[in-house]
Order: sequence, then C-alpha cells, then structure tokens
Amino acid sequence: MPPGRIGIAPLTYSEYAPAWRRAGHEVVPVDLDGIEAALPTLDVLLVVNPNNPTTERVAPGTLLRWHEALVARGGLLLVDEAFMDASPAHSIAAHTGAPGLLVCRSVGKFFGLAGLRAGFALGEPALVDRLAAELGAWAVSGPARAVVATALADTDWQQAMRDRLQRQQSRLVALLAHHGLKAVSTPLFCWCPHPDAPALYHALAQQGILVRCFPALGGHGPSLRFGLPDDDSWARLDAGLAHAFSTPGAGAAPLTQG
Repeated sequence: MPPGRIGIAPLTYSEYAPAWRRAGHEVVPVDLDGIEAALPTLDVLLVVNPNNPTTERVAPGTLLRWHEALVARGGLLLVDEAFMDASPAHSIAAHTGAPGLLVCRSVGKFFGLAGLRAGFALGEPALVDRLAAELGAWAVSGPARAVVATALADTDWQQAMRDRLQRQQSRLVALLAHHGLKAVSTPLFCWCPHPDAPALYHALAQQGILVRCFPALGGHGPSLRFGLPDDDSWARLDAGLAHAFSTPGAGAAPLTQG
C-alpha cells in the first residue's frame, strides 16, 4: 500500500501498529466508537473481529458499509478474523472478491495449530498476487499444508468443537464471576478489566498459571485475558484465583501488550 493513514484500535494485536509504521504509514489510534468520525480521514482501516483481547465484534453489515466508504476513495479495509472460526456466521470472507477488502484467517486459534505458522489472506486477485510475490514460494511448508488441508476438510470435528467451546465459554465466565471477575467473552477466551490486574497476574504466575496482562490503553483500565483451561485444569484455576485474591500485595509484574 502507498504510505497513508491507517486506523488501528489502541488495544488490539500489538504487532500491527509497528509493522505499518515501518512501512511508512501514519498509525491513527481509533477505537470502535470513533471509527465513524475518523473514517473520512483514513486510507486503511484495520479491524480485528472479534477483537483481541476486548472481544468486541463488529456486525458484517457495518464492516461492509465501512468498506464501501473506504474503497470509494481507493482505500482498504483489513479485517483480522483470527478468532472467527468459532462463529463463522459473522465472517465477511465471502465478500473478499471485491476491491479494497482483505480478510486474514488463521488455523492457530480454533484449530489449535499455532505451531504450523499458517494462515490465509483472502482478497481480490490483484492484491493477493502482490502479497504472494512478497511472501515468496515457500512461505508455508509442505507438511504444514497437508495438516491444514486435513483440518479444514473435517467439518464434523469443526461443528463438534464449536459446540464444546460454547459450553466451556459459559463455564469459564461463571468461574471468573465466582471470584468477582466480570468477564466479556468469545468462545476461545475471556477478558476481565480489573484495577488489580497486575497483582493478580503476578500471583497467578507464581502458581504456574499463565494469563495475559494488558496495561491501561485506549480508555480501558488494566486487564487480564484468560484462555480456556484444559479438562484437567479447571479445579487448579479455581484454587489459583482463590489464592490470588487472598494474597495481599501480591506485587505487580511488568506489563506487556500483545
């Protein structure tokens, strides 16, 4: 893309902003509530949908309206759908033949295949060809391609996993609420703003329970993100949270955004 202005949420994947700056673009921090006002001033809009870590989701109709406004000026809407496989009805991937729309997908989250480092960029042929030329011929290994193809073809597993994740999502929200943490959630993780997030993060880490801790950004206070425990770890998380909340002055660890 030629250098321009790209709108990115202050609290989202942290790799995007520096990557666009390195390519010569001006990064404009803009949260969802401010997109409508900022849109006429942007050349590119990046939306992580649902957002990581805040879980915010933008309806397909709204995204397509934003795309229409951007493409009328030669702009681009980039939608990161890394967490969308758990709720595919909200995806706009089917619209990606149109100019000015690029959707990124991943097998790292829903499929649990992060180690393959494989993902997808869905867009109009001219843009996809340019991306392919930048990536080169061997961006994804042959074995990784075979594993991904098998995962994508197993639609029975995908539906069973969606059902399972919905149950686990409800269970995690209830567990966090039991300890006084008000969570917003996706099927794959919960996000909990809390003024003592750094201390809780540190207290949990001392017990070998690793969560993500985010600093106050974009009008949000400090917060924690909880992934889904495996089947054998629910009781451990329950006990760990009880201990963390009973530990006065647990201490704060350095905060990182990611």
